[in-house]
Amino acid sequence: MKNYKLLSIILFCVLLAIAAKFLMLCPAINAIYQKNYYDPQWGRGECKSTVVLVEHTPITHQQKIELWNVSKHDLLKKWTPLTNNKCDDVLFVSNNTEQVIDSMGMKEWIGEEQICLEGKLGSGKCISRNERLFYVVRDKPLSNRDIKDTTNDETFYLHFVDN
Repeated sequence: MKNYKLLSIILFCVLLAIAAKFLMLCPAINAIYQKNYYDPQWGRGECKSTVVLVEHTPITHQQKIELWNVSKHDLLKKWTPLTNNKCDDVLFVSNNTEQVIDSMGMKEWIGEEQICLEGKLGSGKCISRNERLFYVVRDKPLSNRDIKDTTNDETFYLHFVDN
């Protein structure tokens, strides 16, 4: 009986430590990558894709909103990621790299299975599309569940990715 109680206490402490790690570590931006491209579809013109790598991945929607609130002013000022309302976006992803699945993927910015940023993450490194956290767009929401944010008289929408 004593062994059972001791094992239960140890297991509880381990679970508490793991939960505390995820809840206490503040998400932080590790790196930002940006690409300009021309999108002839629907006359969108010059578009900008910005990918933000995040350490200590936020788990809840509230933590993701807080990450956006903490980082948006610097991000918008230094990178001007959302200048074209029709096609610019910012994608926040967990900074969990993996080996590229298909070597042709290294030539892609964002592929069907992996985000390889055209090799900018390093030799043979990509990030699984399942690591996507949320998008930020302007103009109109991507779904009816998006969160609206207004900063400096500009409207942005946070679209959470359900992987």
